[in-house]
Amino acid sequence: MGYKNIKNENLKKKTNFAGKISVLLISSFFLLVFSNLVSALSFENGSIFYEGINSNTTIQLITNITADEISIDENFLGIKITNLSNSVGFKNINQTYNGKVGLFSLSSPLIYISNGTGYIGSSQENITLQPNNYTYIFNNYNLTEGTSIANSPIWFSSSSSKNKHIASNITNPISINVITDIGDCETKNKITYITDSGVKTTWTGTSAHDICNQLKTTGVTLSIEQATNSNILSWEDGTTNLASSILKVLILLLAVILMLAVIGIFYLHITNNTDISASEFIKSVIVIIIIEVLIICLMEYISTIV
Repeated sequence: MGYKNIKNENLKKKTNFAGKISVLLISSFFLLVFSNLVSALSFENGSIFYEGINSNTTIQLITNITADEISIDENFLGIKITNLSNSVGFKNINQTYNGKVGLFSLSSPLIYISNGTGYIGSSQENITLQPNNYTYIFNNYNLTEGTSIANSPIWFSSSSSKNKHIASNITNPISINVITDIGDCETKNKITYITDSGVKTTWTGTSAHDICNQLKTTGVTLSIEQATNSNILSWEDGTTNLASSILKVLILLLAVILMLAVIGIFYLHITNNTDISASEFIKSVIVIIIIEVLIICLMEYISTIV
């Protein structure tokens, strides 16, 4: 099998290794020769392999890749990738040595490592891969409902007319831009986000309207914890709040009627010059207190179910 030697040159052409390999490759292997380093970029079946002879490493692409430049960096002693256009996974299939991948001109990339950790990276990331481990780089990452990203460690696990659940395989909490449609923003009076550990954020009134519109367009940054179904975004509509308010007013009227009834009993005793014993007075006060406590509890319960 033939190969072509290139001295101190980078591959500068726009490269889509998923579909343009046959155009760019004269043979299956390119060798880039430096003064004290000989390395090889090998492309096979839509994948790229990197072999550094001095470091004896081999890094395999788990997924296809599109980038402006893929070369071997003489100083970094690893693969150099510039202007990554898609998400990509790297795996060091070597059993002994670390592998290196340098990524340049990134934008808000999500870096997900095989040990379960993840973070939002910077415009330049130097990734060191442990033997037989992998790392995924999701460039321009955000969590958008309805958009599928292969191998993404974060996803919407369920959705209903009142809430949406977010799951994550990342072991550490991570702040992610979330884009989703929760319906007519003008009717939203309250939006709540609760993480798996119970950290709660609430927006009400005009803030709820603004957050609703932002969720639909540019997205809202939410802290997402490792969970299968329990990072929960929920909301309340104006019609729901109206029904809750009506019930509370009716219950409050009932409480007022009961209190007036107790006061009426006292009044009748006074007008009839009838003495009220201490025990009867205490009983009446206790009844009033119990009624008020029950009213408060009932109102709180209504707030949770309506």
